[in-house]
Amino acid sequence: MTGMSNEDTSEEMQTLGAFLRTHREQKGVSIEDVSESTKISKPILIAMEEDNYERLPAAAFSRGFYSLYADFLELDVKNILERLSQTKGHIQKTSQKLQAPPILKSKGQTNYAESPFLSPATGKSISIIACLAAIIGICWYFSWNPVDFIGNKIFPQIQGVSQLQEVTETEETTVEETATAIPTEKAQADMQVDQLTVGPYSLEIDFYTDGILKVTLDDGFVLDKHFTAGKTLQWQVKKKIILDMPETIQGILRLNGIKIPLPKAENGRRRLLLPEDLLD
Repeated sequence: MTGMSNEDTSEEMQTLGAFLRTHREQKGVSIEDVSESTKISKPILIAMEEDNYERLPAAAFSRGFYSLYADFLELDVKNILERLSQTKGHIQKTSQKLQAPPILKSKGQTNYAESPFLSPATGKSISIIACLAAIIGICWYFSWNPVDFIGNKIFPQIQGVSQLQEVTETEETTVEETATAIPTEKAQADMQVDQLTVGPYSLEIDFYTDGILKVTLDDGFVLDKHFTAGKTLQWQVKKKIILDMPETIQGILRLNGIKIPLPKAENGRRRLLLPEDLLD
């Protein structure tokens, strides 16, 4: 029967937090590096490594943070979550054992009901605040703005929609009138414009430089995309797309398979808004 190695025994003797900290230090990364990569705040990471479960959020969120941290450290996520459950279960049992036994009162002493530490109204307020904090944390982590989302749903771009409808009607009339005619160079150019101004949009860029650009898709979903020289990024959108790029960007921009120039730089940035820029 083969015995356990010293390394396996050492890892089992470590607490979960010490185990995570040891692997982070072995990878040579700091708490700040982990926070920037996983979007987990530095205080929560410190609480995780110090096994300070009282400073961690609700169980569902805590398990999500441990999963992200384990994935960053290239550890077995399932094993980490099992160790978390075992540790918390052990702490809960120990806490129950350490609770003081009820005090036996003398027969002559009157047993008065003690007032609760927190009133029901205060407890409800704390629960509501905790739920709001959890929702805000989720929105921040996924870079999702509910106000913009609701605004885009309730107040659509009426002017942009009407312009697109006019362009579509013009396109249908032009196709009917020139169905039997031989297309001229001007007609071919007009067809290219119509192909660009009517969604959905297929947008791609071949980059000659490195950098970061911000992409806003359809109903306000925002992404920060890193790009490097020689790389190609492509997006498929139904209604609207906004590209916010550094002035130093160099490359080839194609919309629906047609090459278009990069937007002019203003205040050190290049911004492309579709379909607004095409309708100007």
